[in-house]
Amino acid sequence: MEGGRRAIEKLDDLDIEQLTEFGAIMGRLAYPSLNLLLVGDLGSGKTTFTKGFARGLGVDERLVRSPSFALMYIYPGRLELVHVDLYRLKDTAEIFYSGILDYFDSENGVLVIEWADKLGDDLPENWVKIRFTVKDPHHRELFLEGKGEREKEYIQKSVEVFRIAKKTREAG
Repeated sequence: MEGGRRAIEKLDDLDIEQLTEFGAIMGRLAYPSLNLLLVGDLGSGKTTFTKGFARGLGVDERLVRSPSFALMYIYPGRLELVHVDLYRLKDTAEIFYSGILDYFDSENGVLVIEWADKLGDDLPENWVKIRFTVKDPHHRELFLEGKGEREKEYIQKSVEVFRIAKKTREAG
């Protein structure tokens, strides 16, 4: 853990089921105006995580799919889930003109952006970033970073709840 305004956590060797469960935990703990930035290569688990996150928000995860071609899907749930995929956008000008930046800090929902590294410096004031790394075909590593006090607490609580649930499953 790092001091100051950023929280940093790392989760190693998550299988697909654990990745989805961690997403569901983060969805259950989500709050209005959360900006969740997902970064990782193709097939690293961003959409799989988002399906779990949606479940945690009360959204039917079977409806969630990668918005690579549509750019954005909005799902109603406990909080509105705005799911964005920047994969096809080429530069920050395209992102700016797409109107996606208008969804930052939504008072009624949560913004989840896949391929958020394409935002460059166009980041909101507060955010949670998750970097997905493929360890092997069945396992992922997550590096979580947050800017803002609420975001720091959110990351810490999400990781804590996940680790407790994992220990409970392993013990029982």
